[in-house]
Amino acid sequence: MDEKLLGALTADPVRLKRSARAFLIAFMMLPIIFYGPLLWKDGSYLGRWEFAAEMEPHPMACSGSAYLFQHCTIQFKDKTNREVSTINYLVSGTNWNNVVPDIVRGVDGQITTSIAVTGAGLAARIGALLILLFLGLCIERLGLYMMWRWIERHGPIFQQHVQVSKELTLLSRDRRDHF
Repeated sequence: MDEKLLGALTADPVRLKRSARAFLIAFMMLPIIFYGPLLWKDGSYLGRWEFAAEMEPHPMACSGSAYLFQHCTIQFKDKTNREVSTINYLVSGTNWNNVVPDIVRGVDGQITTSIAVTGAGLAARIGALLILLFLGLCIERLGLYMMWRWIERHGPIFQQHVQVSKELTLLSRDRRDHF
């Protein structure tokens, strides 16, 4: 490791912690950008959901551990124009593998599944994002711990010696009274 970099890491641990937290927040923005708008729209109470009879759903295909953390994909085909659409979900605490849900449409034209707009479906999707956040915080802590252990082991080799000034600074009487 570079001597200047190690000096910067040991000199300012607060900056290292802030940088790690900023990296975690930037990393967590990816799933929130991808899955958040659909979650927000599905959880809104604007209008009603209506059954979309012209949509033919296929069984959901999920990967991951059932009841722990899964990424589920559902494909459905519009019977009128034969267009195939896909919706992706992150879920936890449930098993949506091979489930064939109904396709519903909101007042604004948004299309989603019937099990995703229920309270249990929304809780499962929010829980998956919270699991990702918790996992990210654990990885951040582990990375910082490993960095500090490495600095403790290898740090004294690279640290620069600080020269102590031998000059005597005299203070006036006014400044001595303040101390």
